Amino acid sequence: MKKINVDDLPWDVWASPKGKFRSKFKQLSIALGAVPDAPVGAGGHPFDLSIETLGPGETSCPYHEHLSQWELFYILSGSGTIRADGIRHEVRAGDAILHPPGDAHQITNTGGEDLKYLIVADNPALDVCRFPDSGKMSISGSKFRFVFRANEVDYFDGEE
Repeated sequence: MKKINVDDLPWDVWASPKGKFRSKFKQLSIALGAVPDAPVGAGGHPFDLSIETLGPGETSCPYHEHLSQWELFYILSGSGTIRADGIRHEVRAGDAILHPPGDAHQITNTGGEDLKYLIVADNPALDVCRFPDSGKMSISGSKFRFVFRANEVDYFDGEE
């Protein structure tokens, strides 16, 4: 058994270069011994658990959809909106929100106090992520992450 107390963990801060996206978080799975960004066979846990906090007006990350990963948000305190498949939904303490693969999502604190929530995500060995607002995609695995924009080509392009 491994045991931690969340209050003993420091907050990590994540922010985009210009500050449009920002959050602070505690990665409970890593504190409990999971290898970061690793699938089960490489030291990762079968799911990742973290606590994330957004200050008033903060948005966690760009609008995105995972093609393999499931995410569950459980709102602990505060209020905000979740943009899911282009529609904004109000959320508040006690709400549980499930984002299956293919469900584009983004969370923003629209309230006057911190929005704090748990994130439980399964830990696929490989995930493709699409960013509808910017036309980017990413492919990530246990030891790599590529973010790119692709140009559509014919299936046989460059093959014959």
